[in-house]
Amino acid sequence: MKPVRAALPISCLCAVLVSCDSRTPPVDGALVFAAAADTPILKIAPGDFWEYEVRDQIPAGVTGREAAEVDVTHRRVRTFLGRAPFVAGEPDAECFEVVTPGGPPTREFVAIWEDRVELLGEMLMKGPESRPIVFPKPIVFIRAGLRAGDNIDLPSLTFEGSGMVAPRSCAVIGREEIQVPAGTFQAIRLLMGAMDGKIETRRLLWFSPGVGIVREERVRYAEGRIIVRETHVLVETGHKGD
Repeated sequence: MKPVRAALPISCLCAVLVSCDSRTPPVDGALVFAAAADTPILKIAPGDFWEYEVRDQIPAGVTGREAAEVDVTHRRVRTFLGRAPFVAGEPDAECFEVVTPGGPPTREFVAIWEDRVELLGEMLMKGPESRPIVFPKPIVFIRAGLRAGDNIDLPSLTFEGSGMVAPRSCAVIGREEIQVPAGTFQAIRLLMGAMDGKIETRRLLWFSPGVGIVREERVRYAEGRIIVRETHVLVETGHKGD
């Protein structure tokens, strides 16, 4: 099955791969120390899992004129599968499987290096007809040594055949200690933004080097109005079988 490829403007690829724009401060001793302290950025093995409590809030009137407010919680589990098939004819990629009650699992394909994690694409596992969404070049998601004020200028994504253009952005707010049910972690706080047609998404994410995502707050807007708010907090992490 032919994959769906998300196209990036050629002029922007270099900016994505170096992950920070010209406003990033030059390398100095503090940055080198922070990068070393963050390495390996994600130390994991097949079978490792992260379980999140997810709260979904939808204001009244969003899904229909008379629709009531929605406020529900559920669990979401992300499991590292190791290397798995991604694109036919190409090497296997490192893969996470995300399971949410009531829906098919999603597989997230990434490249995990000592100092960074790069996004390669994803696939909703609906059956034999499922097709992966493949980014033409790896996109840096997180890297060692990020500091407050760093910016990652991500180019817009366009999807073949649909004409959809989706601008993306990412900025580092800073480093802070954060407490969640799974424990207390030192984390890098990121602010991400995206536009998909008329839908705007703002995403706050706390990533703890060596551990992974420990908290996420995601809000979607339509014409300036909140249509859904999601909060993810890490409640447990470990290795299956332990």
